[in-house]
Amino acid sequence: MKPSVRAGATPKPSETTSPAPVPTPAELMQRAVGLFSSQAALAARLEVSGSHVSRVLKGTGLGADACLRLADILGEDRTVVLRACGHAALSSRLFAGAAGEPSHTREQDIMDRLARSDRLLVQGLIDRLAGPAGEGYQAASVADVTASQKGGGR
Repeated sequence: MKPSVRAGATPKPSETTSPAPVPTPAELMQRAVGLFSSQAALAARLEVSGSHVSRVLKGTGLGADACLRLADILGEDRTVVLRACGHAALSSRLFAGAAGEPSHTREQDIMDRLARSDRLLVQGLIDRLAGPAGEGYQAASVADVTASQKGGGR
């Protein structure tokens, strides 16, 4: 049940919005490909090979330097792109104290050490437990999250 908001009252952010899902490197790269005439042109701008762009589109990672260039191309917050590509610790070190940027935590350190597939699984469990804005806790299991990541969802 969603909390009610009195007439004239300002709703809390948690009552009106849910956090944006963290994009994958492939999703970010796909957006960038759409801005260029070819993958080769994008690769030149990112200062990586054309085959590297193809590999990122298939799910591999992207180096920190290329992440910063990708963020600039997309007009995205650099911390978002760095975190999405598995560079959360670097993001925290570079942008600590920036507006809205939390300080580095032990949990972030641990997440950074996980393989990408494990990191996505853990993040999926956290997102599932947090639930959509205003709905609170939802029971979560590894099977639920794995199924939803494969498109099966429960």
